[in-house]
Amino acid sequence: MFKKYLTKENFFALLFVLVALHPFYEMDYLFSSFLNSFGGFRPSVFIDYILFPLMVLIAFLCFEKNKKKVLTFVGIYAVLLIAYFIPHCKTGLYLQDNIHLGYTFMFTYKDEIIYLMCLLLPLAYIYVYNFTEITESIIKKISVVISAFVSLPIVISNFLQVGYTTYLDVMAGSFFDWFSLPFNDTDKHPRRYATKFFFEEGNTIGVLMVIVLPFMYYFFLKETDKRKKALLGFLILSDSLSMMMLGTRIASYCAILIPITVLAVHVFTAVIKTEKFKVWFAGFCVLLTLINAGILPYCPAYQNQKFDASDFSTLKLNDDIREGFRKGIEEGAEGMEPFGPAWIDYYCYMFLQYKFLVGVTPAVYYEYWYDYRVDPKFWVDLIFDYELEERVNARQLETIFYKYKWDLLTPAQKLTGFTWSLFMWGGITIEKDFLVHFYTYGYLGFPLIMGPWVVMFLYMIYKFLRSYKYGKWNMFNFTLMMSVALSVVASYASGHGYDELTVTMFVALCCTAIIQRMRNNEQA
Repeated sequence: MFKKYLTKENFFALLFVLVALHPFYEMDYLFSSFLNSFGGFRPSVFIDYILFPLMVLIAFLCFEKNKKKVLTFVGIYAVLLIAYFIPHCKTGLYLQDNIHLGYTFMFTYKDEIIYLMCLLLPLAYIYVYNFTEITESIIKKISVVISAFVSLPIVISNFLQVGYTTYLDVMAGSFFDWFSLPFNDTDKHPRRYATKFFFEEGNTIGVLMVIVLPFMYYFFLKETDKRKKALLGFLILSDSLSMMMLGTRIASYCAILIPITVLAVHVFTAVIKTEKFKVWFAGFCVLLTLINAGILPYCPAYQNQKFDASDFSTLKLNDDIREGFRKGIEEGAEGMEPFGPAWIDYYCYMFLQYKFLVGVTPAVYYEYWYDYRVDPKFWVDLIFDYELEERVNARQLETIFYKYKWDLLTPAQKLTGFTWSLFMWGGITIEKDFLVHFYTYGYLGFPLIMGPWVVMFLYMIYKFLRSYKYGKWNMFNFTLMMSVALSVVASYASGHGYDELTVTMFVALCCTAIIQRMRNNEQA
């Protein structure tokens, strides 16, 4: 009976449904309190870390014809991974108590394993996806479902002022208030108007929408049914609005940049005669660009940036005070034992004296996540060793913090990296994918774990460039390449992309489609 239902069609139908609805069922975090009474096990965790790996195994057993070759490759990789992972974990355990991290920083084996699985599973799914042909129809269905099930709830919840803001503040108003209210830095701060519905991670949803939107423009171009075309046009508008409602800069600005880029690709493919130029589509792209450009100056991301610029100007005036104080502070600490009681007291006093110069850094950073009483000299150095331009936002501070701790590591420890859980529990992680993975896994772990992505990207670029002479520079192939490129850029700029299955399971699908379409250059 089991074999009757375990057909390749049913297998991939289930898989594609899970990929399309991933951001939706991740909202089970809302029921954490209820689930805690049953052991706290979330259904999304079961799907991500039990069902997804099980489906890889099923695909291997049922569809793989050259099992010995695959087992050999996986075995070699597993040996290398285990040989790396053991000292990697030992490094995390050691660093927890030996580089002055404070009580919030904590290494756990469970989180290390889960994070590693999160990074490796999408790579395994590129293997799984290759057992079927990833057609335009499949990507269209998944893109439309993601578009409808993500953007519409965000837009509707914003209009009705229901749900959470992206930055965990109480929602102060809706889209309509953007155009009538003077924003301020208290009860009407722009961040309080950024909406993510009830989705778990605003940044992750923003990256996902950036990847999906180019496909929506492409399918709008290709759709021949008038009703379906109207629906796709409506969803594109909804996608664009939701991206600005999220309040992340990368999503907000991409709402404008994507139609411009899609139009440029459309013109280029018409010039090289792989597509026919459609005047009405060019007009649609221009119209959406103008609409989004008109909304952008009022959206939370843009307004928040204006507030940051205003704060910077004010702080820069005060920042000039710090000139000339640095030498005196260091001289006052001469003869004190680093991290001794007198040294701690001295630098705590100095930090409190000059705390007003720390900039726009939220107090939670120095009062809780990396308590200034643990390492007050770091915060004093931050004020006096870095220009305000170098520490004006959280990502800059996170990078400074990582570099500071990285310099405390031995050459051997730099081979295996900080570990993920240690800094995740501490509350300070660099929100820049790939860079955070380098610090997490070190010189050995980064090429072992993230290297396959880099190799695959280079391979896709190489095959795509070569495919020109076979007439494969068409609109759909450009859209695939554009979405993958946007996933890299958006994840580096915003973070929480390539370590979130919501994003990477869809990216893996796009990569598989590119590889399949470029594999045989004799076929158009």
